[in-house]
Amino acid sequence: CIIWVIYINILWLKIQPTKSINIPQQAEQVVVFGQAAHLDWDWLNWFPTNVDMVPPDHVHYFNPNPKQSSQPSDRIFKSAVDLIKADGYSYSVCEMGFLRRFWEDNSEGWAYLMKHKHKLDIVGGGITSPDNLLPHGEAFIRNFLVGIKWLDHVNVSWSKKIWLPDDFGHDSQLPVMMEAIGIEAVAFSRIPGACEQGQNQNPPGFKSAAEILLNEHTGGIDFTWISSDGSSTFAHWLPGQYCAGDNIDCDSCIEYATPEQLLECKPQHKVSSTNDHIQQYINTRSPVSPTNIIYVPIGCDFAMPIHNLTNIVNRYNSEIFPKTKTYAVIDSFATYVDLVQKELKEKSQKLHIRHYHGTTPITEFRPTPYWTGFYASRMGLKYRHYEATRALLGSEILSVILEGIKLRADVNNELFDIWNDLAPSTHHDYITGTATDYVFNGEQRPILEKVLHRANKVKGELLEKLKNSISVEEDSILVYNQLGFDRTGIVEYDLPKTPVGHFKLPNIQQISYEGKGLSIEYAPSLGYDISNMKLLRE
Repeated sequence: CIIWVIYINILWLKIQPTKSINIPQQAEQVVVFGQAAHLDWDWLNWFPTNVDMVPPDHVHYFNPNPKQSSQPSDRIFKSAVDLIKADGYSYSVCEMGFLRRFWEDNSEGWAYLMKHKHKLDIVGGGITSPDNLLPHGEAFIRNFLVGIKWLDHVNVSWSKKIWLPDDFGHDSQLPVMMEAIGIEAVAFSRIPGACEQGQNQNPPGFKSAAEILLNEHTGGIDFTWISSDGSSTFAHWLPGQYCAGDNIDCDSCIEYATPEQLLECKPQHKVSSTNDHIQQYINTRSPVSPTNIIYVPIGCDFAMPIHNLTNIVNRYNSEIFPKTKTYAVIDSFATYVDLVQKELKEKSQKLHIRHYHGTTPITEFRPTPYWTGFYASRMGLKYRHYEATRALLGSEILSVILEGIKLRADVNNELFDIWNDLAPSTHHDYITGTATDYVFNGEQRPILEKVLHRANKVKGELLEKLKNSISVEEDSILVYNQLGFDRTGIVEYDLPKTPVGHFKLPNIQQISYEGKGLSIEYAPSLGYDISNMKLLRE
C-alpha cells in the first residue's frame, strides 16, 4: 500500500492551478453556480447507449428533443463546447470514461475544448463516479488512477477535488482513502435525513446527518471531515441534491426558502423570476454556510447545459448586486473550495471538525445510511469485483517478485488494461446492484466475468513462471502470500499422483473429502515459501 501511494503521487504532475476570477471588490457575498452533468456509467442503459445512443435507448430515457435534458454524453459535451466560448462561462466534468469517449470520437470538438481548457474543470477524475461503501479499497483508488493517468496523457490538469453526489451514503472513514490519493476536497449529496436519501425514521437517540448540518447555530454545510486515524479533507454537503439549480429558468417552480423547509423536504416559495430563484438559493444556504461563499450545483443525470445561464447570471449582477452586494459567477466546485479557503485564511477562521465518533453538535457526522438494501443485492457482482481486484493485486506482487529474480513478467500493460475494465464496477449503480435487469444481464455481469477470467489467467501464468524457476529435489508446494503481512493458515492443494503408497507433509492435517491435501502453512509478507512433501511408500 505504501509503495502504491508513493507511485501515484509521483504520477500526478499536472495539478490544476488556483483560478483567478473577476469578483468586484465591493462584493460581500459570492454565489458560485457549478454547471456540469451527472453521467451514470450504466443504470438504465448500457454505457455505449449513454454515450451516443448506439445501441438504441432501451427504456426511452433520453429526450427525443436533442436540445432538452436528458441527453447522451456526446450531445452534452458538444453543447458545452458551444457555450464555453462565452465570457464568464465554465464547465465541470466528473467522469473520465465519458470525457475519454468524447476525446476519441470528436476530434474537432476536443481541439476547440483544449483551446479553452482553462474553462474546463475536472472535479472528480475517476473513470466513473464511484460508490465509496462497497468497492474494494484498492479498486476505489485505481478508478481514480486510471482516469488521472489518461488526463496526464491528454495534458489536462486535475483539480484534486472530487464529486460523489449520488452515492447512497458514505463511509465514515472516507478521508483515509482521499488523503492517500492526494484528494483535497469532496462534495456529496445523499446522507441520512436528506430529502433525496429518503425520510426514514432515525434510530433512537440519533439525529440524522442532515438535521445536524442544517442547524443554523451548530451546523454548517462546509466542514473538515476527519477519520479515526486523523486523515482529513474539506467536505461540502450539497443540500437540495446535486442539481439544485437546474430549475433556475423555471418561472412556475416551487423552491426551498429556508434550511427548515429543506430539512422537512417541503419547498414552499413560488418563484417569480430567475433573480428570485437565486435569492432562494441564497436564503436556503447562507444561514448554514460558514463563509460568505455559496455554492449552487447545476447538472442532474445527463442534463444538457443551461444555454442561457450566462445571461441569467449577468442579469442578476446587473439588477440585484448593486442592492445586496451579492455577486454571482459561473464556475466549479474546485473554485468554490478555493474561495472558501481563501476567506477562512483572510479571517483566521477554521471550519468545524466533524467525525463519526463526535459527541457534540459541532463534531458529530454519521454519513452511513441506516436503511438500505444494496449491501446484499446481486452478490455475484460484488464477489466478482473483489475476486478480480485480489487477482490483479496478486499479479502485481508476482511481477515484482519475478523481476527481483531476473525474470521478466511483461504484464504491466495487460494489467493496466484489466484495471481499466474493472474500474466501472466501482460505480454507484454497478457494484451496488441497483441497475436494471437489462443492464445487469447484458453489460455488468458479462464484463465482470471477463475481467475476473483475465485477471485469474494472468495471475496463474505468473505463478506458473515462478514455480518453474524454483529447483527442488522433492515434490513440494509453493505457498504464495500477496498480503502485506506474514500469514499462517490452512491451504488446499492437489496431491501428487503416485502409483502406490501414501504421502504426507510434515505439518499435514488431513485429506479432504474431495481427495485434496489440507495443511497449515506459512508464507512471508508479499512473498512465498516452499514446503517439501515427504513421500512414504508401502
